[in-house]
Amino acid sequence: MPAIFDLTFSPLTRDAFFAEIDRRISAQEPGYVVTPNLDFARIAARAPEFRAALDDAAISVCDGAILYFLLKLKGDPVPEKLSGSDLTPALLEFAEAKGYRVFLFGSDEATLRDVEQRFPKAVAGWESPPIRPRIWEEDELNRDYVEKIRASGADMVFVALGALKQEFWARKFHRDYNVPLTFCIGASLDFISERVKRAPRVFSAIGLEWAWRLAMEPRRLWKRYFGDAVFLITNFRRAFAAK
Repeated sequence: MPAIFDLTFSPLTRDAFFAEIDRRISAQEPGYVVTPNLDFARIAARAPEFRAALDDAAISVCDGAILYFLLKLKGDPVPEKLSGSDLTPALLEFAEAKGYRVFLFGSDEATLRDVEQRFPKAVAGWESPPIRPRIWEEDELNRDYVEKIRASGADMVFVALGALKQEFWARKFHRDYNVPLTFCIGASLDFISERVKRAPRVFSAIGLEWAWRLAMEPRRLWKRYFGDAVFLITNFRRAFAAK
């Protein structure tokens, strides 16, 4: 399995990814999907519990261009970079074509309604939970959410709580509501609703989508990207060590 910065990735092409989604839904195998990038690697390096949540995922696709290129340089490549923000709308289209149903969990009500209007055949239901710093630990609050997801008859759950929260939440509850696949999708619904403008494809193709996002939201993102840059520089040699 391709690995870098102690993170392991599923060696899937885009076609193989969707074939695996099909297989897991047919087999009714509960599991969750994560999309690590350089920021995930930085956080996981100092948070073993987050690394464990990533390691326990059924599927882990390489979301970040930097990690994708480092894996190639290491000689341990993944077949493709599979960005979560590209996969999310494609999964909704896939669901509509296949007759699968998706439950949306997280984000805000306006965004969720907009996504439901764009993909009415795919969305089985949605819930916008209150913002909590450690929402995955609130069992009483989540009991109703778990029951609502289970009763929706969904084949997939999209969890949009932001990094760490969504992975911890998915790891803890994905078997309780017994849906085959749970995807940790970050801000992908914001891109679909166009509340946040996505970078032109050329930026993504050359590994500079981060620069576009930084230009769009400098106050919110500068600390994250600065921290990522420092992590990359100070851990560059470690990137080529075996996991």
